[in-house]
Amino acid sequence: TIITHHPIIFHPVKSINTGFVEGRILCGLIKNDINYIAMHTNMDKCKGGLNDYLAELAGIKSAKVMEDETECYQISVYVPSTYAQVVKSAMFDAGAGLVGDYKGCVFETSGTGEFEPMKGAIPFTGQVGKTERAEEVKLEVYCDTYRLGKVICAMRSAHPYERPVYYAFKSRSYGEYGFGRYGELEKAMSLKEYCAFLKDALNLPFLEYIGDEKKMIKTVGVCSGAGGDMYETAVKMELDAFITGDIKHNVAVFASDNDTALINAGHYGTEVIFKNILSSHLQNRFNELKCSVNIIYSQVEKSPWSYV
Repeated sequence: TIITHHPIIFHPVKSINTGFVEGRILCGLIKNDINYIAMHTNMDKCKGGLNDYLAELAGIKSAKVMEDETECYQISVYVPSTYAQVVKSAMFDAGAGLVGDYKGCVFETSGTGEFEPMKGAIPFTGQVGKTERAEEVKLEVYCDTYRLGKVICAMRSAHPYERPVYYAFKSRSYGEYGFGRYGELEKAMSLKEYCAFLKDALNLPFLEYIGDEKKMIKTVGVCSGAGGDMYETAVKMELDAFITGDIKHNVAVFASDNDTALINAGHYGTEVIFKNILSSHLQNRFNELKCSVNIIYSQVEKSPWSYV
């Protein structure tokens, strides 16, 4: 199994052509029965992921999420009270009800449902042509966007009604998951001193910065990869410095006229550390499972850029 941060397939693939690098890599994986896993945005946003590790290397203490707004859904479903536990458990097993470090989160409201089965219906309770009243529970659970389909399928499979009544409301959640991290350094230092510290911490041949080299740096934000679009957020937060890579010229010009220093540590420079954090997570998990697995770091990976 090969695990990378940047995915080999970055755009939809309609064919595999060995005349291109992407096609040759995919053919090599297929021919040699090699599993391939890419952990990109999920590793950027998750707790304990790439941005938390980058913040740690950048000297930030007790880092918090810079942009913690995430699209999610609130699922509401009406269930006979005798089946509430069954339906809840099915939804939880499919990934609903996860909020931060808590699982099985649900809000329940008891009430009475009323309906009349019409011709052709196969009611769970009641008779065709007669009004039925049933004791029901309204379940409301949180669900991540990417788990929505699985959770709804699990709910419908466990629900006793022929046609369950449910709603999925799109919403936004705020918490410990999201892009970027920010916090304070243990000790303030000048921008020039901080850039030298960061260059050594990330083992970079060089880095670029915009700002007064004598400016004292205490509060710092980071975003791995192409996080230039978050510089404006850093300015609004009045951070002393912001670290990222792949900075567009217009962002650099904007930074030259603002007090928040902008540090370009490179896309590769802020993401190559992925190997360290992932191997640590995997090794800890393998130890918990008492599995002996050999984790091998790539020795051929390097920045695509050359310098003169």
